[in-house]
Amino acid sequence: MITQSRGGLFSALDRHAAERLVGGALPASATNVQYLRWQPSGDLAYYEALVRWDSTREHYLEFVHERNLSLFSMKGPDVHLPIDWRPAAQIESPGWWDPTTETPADAAGGRVGTFGSVAAKWEKGRVYVVITDTGNRG
Repeated sequence: MITQSRGGLFSALDRHAAERLVGGALPASATNVQYLRWQPSGDLAYYEALVRWDSTREHYLEFVHERNLSLFSMKGPDVHLPIDWRPAAQIESPGWWDPTTETPADAAGGRVGTFGSVAAKWEKGRVYVVITDTGNRG
């Protein structure tokens, strides 16, 4: 089951859905918000999501701080980073998902629930976020 951003008249709803996925408010300056949420079955709480929006690097770093994510440069490799930034094999990559496979020093990662993870990076004027949520909230 896939849900994704629709754009146009639905932009405000897309932003709200993206904020629910990332677990907090997007920067007020965030534009061109896109998301895709894949859930293998409605019977499972597990899902994976891709979220992207246009932003400055400064606003990306504010988002990282507010979301309490750890910078890769400070923490180094762990279960959240590095990743290759590609969607799961079961998800056809949407046209708007175009990050490189690099995990830069200012990429950030953290937890979602008990066993899930979130990874974010800023690149080419855009923020890219990958979320894997097991549905276990502890």
